Amino acid sequence: MSQPDIKWDGRTYPYIPSKTLKIDPKLKLHTRAAEKIDPVTYEVVRHAMWNINVEHGNTIMRISGSPSCAYGHDFNPSLHDENGDFVFFGPFLQYLSSATGSAIKWTMENRSDNPGIADGDIFLTDDPWIGATHQSDVALVAPVFWEGELFCWVGNTLHQWDMSGTAPGGFNPMAADVFWESGCIPPIKIVEGGKLRTKLRKARLRKSAKQARRKVDTANARRIAEGLLLTDGVFACSKCGSEICATTENYKRHCAMTERPITDANPYLLNPKVYIDDKIVFRSYACPSCGLLIQTELVRPTDPPLWDIQLA
Repeated sequence: MSQPDIKWDGRTYPYIPSKTLKIDPKLKLHTRAAEKIDPVTYEVVRHAMWNINVEHGNTIMRISGSPSCAYGHDFNPSLHDENGDFVFFGPFLQYLSSATGSAIKWTMENRSDNPGIADGDIFLTDDPWIGATHQSDVALVAPVFWEGELFCWVGNTLHQWDMSGTAPGGFNPMAADVFWESGCIPPIKIVEGGKLRTKLRKARLRKSAKQARRKVDTANARRIAEGLLLTDGVFACSKCGSEICATTENYKRHCAMTERPITDANPYLLNPKVYIDDKIVFRSYACPSCGLLIQTELVRPTDPPLWDIQLA
């Protein structure tokens, strides 16, 4: 029985790049390299690339409103050569970089002609058939040019907390197939020549439930806890004013939750087993719209979120 002709193009089957990438001739690659390098220069360049990834990640954490990023460090930057092959991983959640090279190679083979790859461009994708671990992990890859030639790529993959789908956050453990979760986006040019393509950005945000959250009148709201407002029968964030849920519900179930070891709550705790028989974890709850930390708790991993404010 003959084997079916499988096309590894990133649609029906996962993308597998060609040994020699098929790219448009107008995209010139920088291939010149020194065959020998002295040990001192090698270490200087190696540590410089390491620091580029560290600063890339630290910048993202400082400016991001996502608890997944700021608290969970659920992202990782990486550096790649002109062909998309890995050069250096960042020190964060490293497996997220595993598919970035594949996304770059697919982009070179399928986007170098139309719309083209040029200095100042950035491509976005969350397609697991091409270059993502799942749809919630969104990759951004940017070409870097030197003297008109493609010299290298800078990439970053970060877990987004809401990419649409049939479950909050877009991650559905009961999904029957991929279409139960957020739609797959093959690499698209989200930034062109250094300018954000706002129509594509708005189209992407329109699919997010987070963007649809109603804002409340914070001037007439009552603060009932640090970071939490009460108004018109709903809980809202005291920073951005976004509605979280009705007061008849446990607001924590609608927050972005991260769970970490108990030692993260107090680094001087040393060995928790000296004081506690059960395993205890440290949970933090943040506003699902702006990332403001609202509440923390120490619980067993099997415990549901503690319902600390019950008004009905």
